[in-house]
Amino acid sequence: MDIDKISRPFSRIICLSLTEVFGNSETQEILSCLNRNNEIDAKKEFNTYLFINSLGDWFAKKFDHLTAKGIWIRIGRASLNHIRREYPKILDLGMIKNRLKPISSRFKFSLSILCKVISEELCVEIRPREIISREFQWEIYKSTSIYQTFDYLPYYLFGLLEEFCNWLDSRKDYRLAILEDERSNKVAIQLQIMDLD
Repeated sequence: MDIDKISRPFSRIICLSLTEVFGNSETQEILSCLNRNNEIDAKKEFNTYLFINSLGDWFAKKFDHLTAKGIWIRIGRASLNHIRREYPKILDLGMIKNRLKPISSRFKFSLSILCKVISEELCVEIRPREIISREFQWEIYKSTSIYQTFDYLPYYLFGLLEEFCNWLDSRKDYRLAILEDERSNKVAIQLQIMDLD
């Protein structure tokens, strides 16, 4: 499959990031396998959220469920550079004007911009929330109109957020955690910003 021919930008970003993790040859093998199973088609518009699930299931079958989650964290980290190139509004967050803002307001603003892009591209409701100064949450909501599972998406976002925070300010330390509640219709990623020792 020719990655450059994938029409949806975010699906293309996932594939480019996949190449960074697995290399070109194995990535082509993975995508060809999904294509043979009619799960993706580069010539058609395909849902990126469903694509993430299909890839995650493939990783889980080849390796195991825990390894699949770890792979998605790595893909999330690898995708930031591609996201910055594809979306100027994300790239602009690295400009000096934004970097000179106080840390809490800088992260509140920057996380909301990234969240809006991701939410729109994946067609998944994600709400950014400031808990206290230097502590934030991304709340990912399951749709009530269609069946959604969050087996892998939170792990992709975990890796992306980790890389994004380090790019935004490498002089801080970051603690991230995925908060899951089976009784709830949402999954949260919690972020704490701390000073380096």
